[in-house]
Amino acid sequence: MRTIHKFVSAVCMVCALTACEDKLDIEQHGVMNRETYYQSDDQALGALAAVYNDVLNLEGYHQAVLNLLSDDEWAGWDIHGGEYWDVGDYAFDGGSIEIAPLFSAYYNVIGKCNVILDNVSDDTPFKRQTLAEARVIRAWIYFYLTTLWGNPPLVTSVPNPSEASLPNTEPDQLYAFMEQELTEAIASGALQEKVSADDRTLYHASKQFAQAVLGKVYLWQGKNKEAAEQFELVINSGKYKLWDGDYDKIFSVTNKNNCESVFESNYVINEINPSFRLAQIVRGLRNVQWNFGDNLLGIGNVSGIGFGGLVPRKSLYDAFVAEEGPIGKRLAGSIITYETMQLFGYSLISGQRCMSEGYWWWKGHFEQEGTVEAGPFDYNNNVIWMRYSEVLLLAAEAHLAAGNQAKADSYFNMVRTRVGLPNKTATLDAIKLEKRLELCNECVRFQDLLRWGDAYEVLKNQGKVAPEMSSNGVVEYKSYRTEYGFKQGKHERLPYPTTEVTVNKNIKQNPNY
Repeated sequence: MRTIHKFVSAVCMVCALTACEDKLDIEQHGVMNRETYYQSDDQALGALAAVYNDVLNLEGYHQAVLNLLSDDEWAGWDIHGGEYWDVGDYAFDGGSIEIAPLFSAYYNVIGKCNVILDNVSDDTPFKRQTLAEARVIRAWIYFYLTTLWGNPPLVTSVPNPSEASLPNTEPDQLYAFMEQELTEAIASGALQEKVSADDRTLYHASKQFAQAVLGKVYLWQGKNKEAAEQFELVINSGKYKLWDGDYDKIFSVTNKNNCESVFESNYVINEINPSFRLAQIVRGLRNVQWNFGDNLLGIGNVSGIGFGGLVPRKSLYDAFVAEEGPIGKRLAGSIITYETMQLFGYSLISGQRCMSEGYWWWKGHFEQEGTVEAGPFDYNNNVIWMRYSEVLLLAAEAHLAAGNQAKADSYFNMVRTRVGLPNKTATLDAIKLEKRLELCNECVRFQDLLRWGDAYEVLKNQGKVAPEMSSNGVVEYKSYRTEYGFKQGKHERLPYPTTEVTVNKNIKQNPNY
């Protein structure tokens, strides 16, 4: 596209303070008193809904930043330039208009959780559930903040103005906090559970989701035995199983909250305010639709297939082919090639070029069943934050590190069997590859590379060249930057937003930004 689409996130709060004569005793209207408001279950539900709404709207920045930081995705489009290329090439700083809003969006969720935990009492079963879910979501968000920024401020209550400028918190303190929050929420008995693996009615943070997050918290600290125990609890619950139909249907609009979804944000199209949801913009940019009118496209441009941005790399496609062949079930459900698109009559206009190696995401593609005429981004699908296949591969890694090869092999090969691959021994390298293929474009690769200590070797040349594909499918690689790639001592942590370190004098910027 000639114009790189930018996210614009505006959250407006208007506080009206009216001065009155002392003799006028006029009741103030339209102002919520936190000390008296959160009294009923309905009011607790409203506060919890606000948390889940902010979680849903995380997806836009979350998807773009975490996937672009990995070695699985190019920024794409038809020119090299703009904030997405800056992220993917490691040419960003604290002023990044993708990374800075992600940091703020995470803290928005934490702030909503803190409102609940500060104000909702535990005098009814639903309020106890609300409190437990707020703890789980808050700990889950801190997992992202800690693994991405390293030492973010720990905010555990709604701060007074004098407390707003909090300093960095050491990672061990943050992990201890997450462990405590998740352990208490699980032990409370207030978290919901699915009735069975085929139950599609639960969209809240469940007990098993909390256990899976706790397992990740342990695994990231090298507490492998404890991590394995938590993943075992999820697996042995019988509440989840691998989807056994077509692989791409795991993510289909017709298959919401399926048996493999451990945590999922529910979305309903807003016909009154179409295209409001930022999360769908990212998905829309990957799937150029008929009503974009992109001048690179020839005939036959419909939703579900298109030449957008945020595209898979050839290295990922080659890794798929090497492991499961050119017609593998999982590859077919994840990536579509230019050659395949041409067979269906979709090609670039003669003479046009785009920044791609000839591959586009098929995983999570738009389907006609989920689109409406209200707007190009109004797509009726949910956001899957964690799948059961991730739990199995995490369990395999934890058991391997803890010395239980049989368990590691079992869970590792369950994921392979689902897509028709033969069993093999679960070595760490095999698990790394399986996670890359199974969970590509699902925002886990970059954190894994950091945790495994592989980030520098894998990402050091990211941004050295970029691909340009012509309408005949020929790809050329061109250099656009002199400074690029993951740098040791810097990119292990993301930069704190420039606005944050300017206003908050107590927070220390991460090294070399």
